[in-house]
Amino acid sequence: MRTERPERSRGQASDAVQPLDAQPPAMAILVVDDDPGMRSLLQDFLAEEGYSVDTARDGSEALTRLSSRMPGLVLLDLNMPRMDGIELFAHLRARELGVPVVFMSAGDRPQRVAERYGAADWLAKPFTLEALLTVVRRQTGTAPGR
Repeated sequence: MRTERPERSRGQASDAVQPLDAQPPAMAILVVDDDPGMRSLLQDFLAEEGYSVDTARDGSEALTRLSSRMPGLVLLDLNMPRMDGIELFAHLRARELGVPVVFMSAGDRPQRVAERYGAADWLAKPFTLEALLTVVRRQTGTAPGR
């Protein structure tokens, strides 16, 4: 399902951040992880499930991506160089973007951090693709097979 963007007159700037690839925002996901293998796996799998996926290797790159396009969900690794997941989450909260964030990390850390900071959800690495899809569907409100 594609959404139409409203016509703008020449020279009119848009203050609204556009979703990734003009997909409905719920179907657009930003994966932020410093592990290229994890980014690639999540991007490929979620794209096969019908989501539009963009990636960033750290919090700084994610902020750049978010300045031009707003996803319906952010999958966020907690441990990254330059700007870690907690710092990026603080930036998102301060900007009041309202995008749900799912923390990802090893062990029980993502659950504790998600509860402490108020993230929408969490995934403990390693996680199954089924668990990922369950969390993504729950947070985006998308149904199976969409």
